Amino acid sequence: MSKIFRILPIGPISSGKSRLCNFIFKENKFGVKNSGSKVPEIFQTKRNGFYLEIIDFIGYTEDITYNESNFETLLNKLKERNSLDLFLFVIKSNDVRFHSNTKDYLKLILNTFSSYEFLNHLAIIFTFFDESVKTKLRKNIDIITMQLSQILEELIGIKNNPNIILPKIYEINSDLNENEYIEKYQATIDILLLNMEKNFEICGEIPVKDIKFNGVKERLEKEEIKFGQSKDENREIKIKELIQKYDINIRTFC
Repeated sequence: MSKIFRILPIGPISSGKSRLCNFIFKENKFGVKNSGSKVPEIFQTKRNGFYLEIIDFIGYTEDITYNESNFETLLNKLKERNSLDLFLFVIKSNDVRFHSNTKDYLKLILNTFSSYEFLNHLAIIFTFFDESVKTKLRKNIDIITMQLSQILEELIGIKNNPNIILPKIYEINSDLNENEYIEKYQATIDILLLNMEKNFEICGEIPVKDIKFNGVKERLEKEEIKFGQSKDENREIKIKELIQKYDINIRTFC
């Protein structure tokens, strides 16, 4: 059987993770999570030649103890899988402030996974993107991105780090119903999946069978990382064609 790419959406509560999962699947499979949602939802599908498995779970809140308990529950579920290929950081593009506990939640991740594993398997996607006010939203996205960059620089140091491939930033309005830009946003997901495949060729996957909660994983980022190579020219042509056809705005995180 072909490889199954596993995607883990992360982000604040009510950022649109379940809606995004449904958009990727092109059908309503994932339910909206609330504070009582303690069991991750896991579904598989095939899209554009990719076998996908998405693990959807409630986002983090302002309650640190609650977040720690939920994260440990999530890790126990991840241990049942063989690998993980993508952390998909989901953020509302119209948030007026970045969530106060983002730093603490990222600490949970980075105490369990190495910075190499996390950042080289990370994509950032801004949801609820309204094309009619895109200039205003992109200013807000720039502010949030800067805040996230400052947090990651403080936690692990991302500037001029040869062991890190900086993640891509995507914009989407994940509405399955009346959405005049639905083809553009579906093409955005296609590009995200193509870039995920490229990262797999360069960085491999994250083994998750032996992960341990909060702190005892060997720090891979201290080693010299040997990247693989990606030589699929057709994939790069496909990405460029989709960007040009739908005028898709994709940036590199910095």
